[in-house]
Amino acid sequence: MRRIIATLAGHILEWYDIAIFATFAPLLAQTFFPRQQQHSAVFTVFATLAASALLKPFGAIMFGHVGDRYGRKNILTLTIIVAAISTFLIGIIPSYQSIGISAALLAISLKCVQALSISGEYQACILFLIEDHDKRHLGLISSMLPMATGIGYLLGSLACSLFTLPGLPSWSWRLAFMIGIIPGCLGLRMRLKLPETETFYQLQQSQQILPHPLRRALSQHKYLLLHASLITGTASAFTNILFIFMPTYLTMTSKLSLHQATLIVTITLLATKLIIPVCGILADRIGLLRLMALSALTLMLASVPLFNVLRQGHFGGCLLAELILASINCGFQAPKPAILARMFPSNVRLTCVGLGMNLGTALIGNTTPLVALYLMQHTNNLVAPGAYLMLCAGAALMVTISYRFSLKNSFDEIENSQLKQSTSDGLSKI
Repeated sequence: MRRIIATLAGHILEWYDIAIFATFAPLLAQTFFPRQQQHSAVFTVFATLAASALLKPFGAIMFGHVGDRYGRKNILTLTIIVAAISTFLIGIIPSYQSIGISAALLAISLKCVQALSISGEYQACILFLIEDHDKRHLGLISSMLPMATGIGYLLGSLACSLFTLPGLPSWSWRLAFMIGIIPGCLGLRMRLKLPETETFYQLQQSQQILPHPLRRALSQHKYLLLHASLITGTASAFTNILFIFMPTYLTMTSKLSLHQATLIVTITLLATKLIIPVCGILADRIGLLRLMALSALTLMLASVPLFNVLRQGHFGGCLLAELILASINCGFQAPKPAILARMFPSNVRLTCVGLGMNLGTALIGNTTPLVALYLMQHTNNLVAPGAYLMLCAGAALMVTISYRFSLKNSFDEIENSQLKQSTSDGLSKI
């Protein structure tokens, strides 16, 4: 249990920061960037978030190389230090009125540093949780990572709700960033005591560690990398629309206040903490990929109708629509880490998972708020984000089905390379 808590601590901090950065987009735009129209200023902040995400594939290559050659624990230790310090520093950047354009440059630079650390964090967490665990409960163990993602979002939403209460000083939002140093320090202390994974020890003993894991990944696993990118990218798009973009969407399209919008997201996140483990157990019973495909199909059908409810701006209706969308999303997110971890052989696993995941997240997931905002502004259609969510769900359905039919060929290719551990481990239930 201590291993699970220590592994998830940094992941929670990562998504806590993403949640407060996106939720406070209007405040960040007013504080660090030149005065603009509201939509343009918010667009600038989301563009910063998307641009920083483009660095993630480079970080994935760097951290993947280190993790596949020297061990997974080193990555977990380094990334939590960088994430905690950069989150704290964002909270103490002087305003644009005080130091001019330097404020915007500092905010962008720190967000880019965070993006590099995040690129190594998630892939290392996946391997630490799943590599050595019982294959019969892959779905349940896998569901802990998206549950930690939700906890990070939840803590971020709670912080945003707390520090935007009426009567607080205008700078109180900075405290949400500054307190991020606390879980970072606690998580680092626990991670320093973790042993390396048994899988990596076996690679060392059998001398299967590769000098250039990236070269092997690109030469032998291109097709699987594409599947990993598309699965992760669409999953990230779901999360970004439903939790990161949603507070901004509700405040821009209705009379709901930022406090009410963050409260809706907070309640939804609390509910998903109960739903995700159930989805993990269900995935162990009916199959990981079957549950993902069913969830993608349902989300594709429900997105536009439920966004029509969201645009009405009634608190109760918005809460119900958000709860339904988030519940469907849980079915796709819960099995995803297990699919990624077992998609590649162990001696290139960190490199492949990191590269595939961060390419998808950078190109599809983290650009989603930007695309959704752009579609709203240029189509004058308040349901446009729902249509984009429907499109992403359709893509997720197709790639999930495609990967399921490609499993036999993928297994044969990997087994023919005579690696001791192949992607067939733990996938008998898929």
